[in-house]
Amino acid sequence: MPNLPEDIIDRIKQIERKLQRTATAAATSAAVAPWQNLPLATGFTTQTTTPQYRIQGPAAVVRGDVTVTPAGGSLTEGAVVAHLPSGTRPAVQQVITVATPNTTASRVDVNADGSVVYHGPNATWIAFDFVVALG
Repeated sequence: MPNLPEDIIDRIKQIERKLQRTATAAATSAAVAPWQNLPLATGFTTQTTTPQYRIQGPAAVVRGDVTVTPAGGSLTEGAVVAHLPSGTRPAVQQVITVATPNTTASRVDVNADGSVVYHGPNATWIAFDFVVALG
């Protein structure tokens, strides 16, 4: 004959263990790393907001804006603007639309080697506000 109170207690303990594992998994997958400064390529500096990145779950989030140095210079087609560090790079190239002072579309290619390459008309600054799926 089954012992119902003990069976119920055992079942409650199993459920509690599953809930604990689920809570731990949720906390781990939702972990958000602190913001870190994005390494800029030579010839570029912060416009107004420091370019930064952080890992957020399975992605790297990038924010900030960049201008050309010396002042009065211009971003040109194919310029490598920044480098995402190892561990924050996509497995394959990702193409992302970015803001510039131009009225025509501009983009950056975020490559598997971490390079962030500008494509568009000459511009004095570029704003980063994008997410990269990690490889």
